[in-house]
Amino acid sequence: MEEVQSDDEKIIRKEEQINSTEIRINNTSMKKAELAAELAGMREEFSQYSDVKIIEGVAEDQLKSEISRHERMVIEMGNVNLK
Repeated sequence: MEEVQSDDEKIIRKEEQINSTEIRINNTSMKKAELAAELAGMREEFSQYSDVKIIEGVAEDQLKSEISRHERMVIEMGNVNLK
């Protein structure tokens, strides 16, 4: 009787371990799917820039300064009538 009860307890512990492992596997699968979808979205978003040359060796502050300078130039041009 005691052996049967001990075996039952072992079975219950193993089933709990299996359930815990299945939950971790499901969570990992969901995270993998989430990351795959996010990556696909990023690839789609950045595909429009596939022909843009990447500027290397320039400090971020310098790039931001150039962007600001060009934005000011566009504002100074004013509205353009395209008729």
